[in-house]
Amino acid sequence: LAALDKESMQHQVIVKLLLFTGMRRGELCGLRWSAIDLAHQTITIENTRTQAGKKEIEKGTKTASSTRTLYLPDTLCDMLKAAKENQQACRATYKNAYDDNDYVIVMEDGKPFRPNYLSELFGKFLADNDLPKIVLHELRHTFASLSNQAGIPAYNIGKALGHSTPATTQKIYTHDGLA
Repeated sequence: LAALDKESMQHQVIVKLLLFTGMRRGELCGLRWSAIDLAHQTITIENTRTQAGKKEIEKGTKTASSTRTLYLPDTLCDMLKAAKENQQACRATYKNAYDDNDYVIVMEDGKPFRPNYLSELFGKFLADNDLPKIVLHELRHTFASLSNQAGIPAYNIGKALGHSTPATTQKIYTHDGLA
């Protein structure tokens, strides 16, 4: 990751966090470093940032079951360590102009991404790399599908996604063969 430019690293952090965890876009935008325990390889989803027009809204998760703690594989921990080091370097460069807010997904100056801009950025990244056009939320569905293909029970997939019951997971993802 050290050889990647900052923009590529940021894209990897965004995409891999969504693919490895099944987080919603708002949960990713609301994710703070204080919710990540790299020593124990966990991430706690407890906050969300959404957008209503140009106004950004920060609040707790969608439902009580959406607040959850997930395991982070080694590759994701390594990537997050590199991202944190990159943020520290940016903080040193920007000094007092750096927006020190504890968010994980931020621009070079520390300002958090607007949720809608994050989706636009993802679309641009796909287009720039000649990849098929999908919306950011489809990475959540990909997480569920890949988990299902790996033989993970629908109950566990639903817990990781923050669904209140396995029926929710089955209802939403029945086209992927979850049962």
